[in-house]
Amino acid sequence: MSRALELVQIVESRGGRLSIEGQTLAIDPRAAGEPFIPELRAHKAAIIELLQARQEEAFTRWLAFACAFNGRWFTNMAALHRSFSAWQAEHGAAPPSLAEFKQLLVEQDLLVAEVADVTLTSGLGFKNDIEAIAGFDDMPANMPAGSAPDAA
Repeated sequence: MSRALELVQIVESRGGRLSIEGQTLAIDPRAAGEPFIPELRAHKAAIIELLQARQEEAFTRWLAFACAFNGRWFTNMAALHRSFSAWQAEHGAAPPSLAEFKQLLVEQDLLVAEVADVTLTSGLGFKNDIEAIAGFDDMPANMPAGSAPDAA
């Protein structure tokens, strides 16, 4: 086991959470890493690499769980970020910043662009939204507007 991984595990076992803020390694609460600050600094690059790999793996799992791909779909990037952040929190991991999240999307070859002051991600949608839309496609074509199908 690498010393970087050992340090991450030590901080986490003391109730701490390591995260990347730009090029800075952050510890919350700081007291969890206090005795190891010099060693954390010495292994900073390896720890950041380890945390990024963890985040990329988590991001891939979240994509498979919550999203579907289609070139015709556009989804608000902030909504995607909120969903992933909540998912990360549920799994005991620190969420990425919005800029880090955007980079994760770009690394998946997804187009991220601003349209009318809203940042959209092209080609990605929430599975639950897509299932809801598919339900509308199953409604009878001759149904009057504002009515719902009879409950079975």
